[in-house]
Amino acid sequence: MKKPLFFLAIFIIGTIPVTKEPWRYYIELGFQATMNEEFDLGKKIFERIIEEDPQDPAGYFFLGVMLEAEMMAKEDWALLDSLKKLFKTSAELSKKDDNDPYTLFIRGNSLGYLAILSIKDGDYIEALPYIRGTVGNLSKATKIKPDLYDAYIALGGYYYWKGKKLGFLNNILFLEDDREKGLKYLRLASEKATFSRDIAKHSLIFALIEEKEFDEAKRLCEYLMKKYPNSTLPLWDALAIAEAEENYPELVNITEKLLEKLRAEKNSNYYNIVEVLYKRAKAADKLNWYTETLNAANEALKFELPEETMRRQSQKVRELKELKNRLTRRGER
Repeated sequence: MKKPLFFLAIFIIGTIPVTKEPWRYYIELGFQATMNEEFDLGKKIFERIIEEDPQDPAGYFFLGVMLEAEMMAKEDWALLDSLKKLFKTSAELSKKDDNDPYTLFIRGNSLGYLAILSIKDGDYIEALPYIRGTVGNLSKATKIKPDLYDAYIALGGYYYWKGKKLGFLNNILFLEDDREKGLKYLRLASEKATFSRDIAKHSLIFALIEEKEFDEAKRLCEYLMKKYPNSTLPLWDALAIAEAEENYPELVNITEKLLEKLRAEKNSNYYNIVEVLYKRAKAADKLNWYTETLNAANEALKFELPEETMRRQSQKVRELKELKNRLTRRGER
């Protein structure tokens, strides 16, 4: 799970309490499937919405949310163009009503995802109108319907992270420091959102880490672990907390739990498993745990990485080789 994109993504992963009652049921099922990383099930559910009403933007949007979550979880972006097309479709179809808060919500979140994907490609200029559209549409939605609490995930994340994660756009937009406002919105969503309280908790965890409010972050993380025991997402949250605290024994413990799940994945490109083994090796080395360090380095280096994974993880692979060589020389003495 790549951190820069992850930090940008967490402020717009929200869900919409759509007006059509049948869709509410489907969306809740699909959202739970996504949180549990049952991506094939989520895909079938959201594709059914599209089949039943091709002119409803909700199906395209939620299918895009699910696919983006899957791509981010697996660090596999082969279907990136298809993902962009889904969000462009949902943004276009949601232009039909500028006074409906739910339609504004779909449009705002669709534009938000397009902003993230543009930034992922390094195109900050293309992202700029998407960002403005995101904030404008979501702000209007909450003015029309102040109790649309799911919207506050996106807005809260934007206000909190905008000064830290938007690169040189900070200088263009003259962004103010609205971190307190962002935290307030994220807490509100984590308590009152209709569908996405748990995603709001997940988003809030990373803001709390930034604020060094580790106890609260741990409580939220423990809640998510209990509710979603088969998901890797709460474990990534726990890993981020341990890293921020420099709690190396706990970091080694969490990486073992993550590795158990990652090793069982089918058709892996090995990006995440190399990432976790790298973190495990570095933490164990800090603790002078020779065997754990060497084992982690050896396991990471045994994989025949796909070209794209090797390109993205080349620096960490080099560091692991250097670490292995250093420990091997020490063992020979």
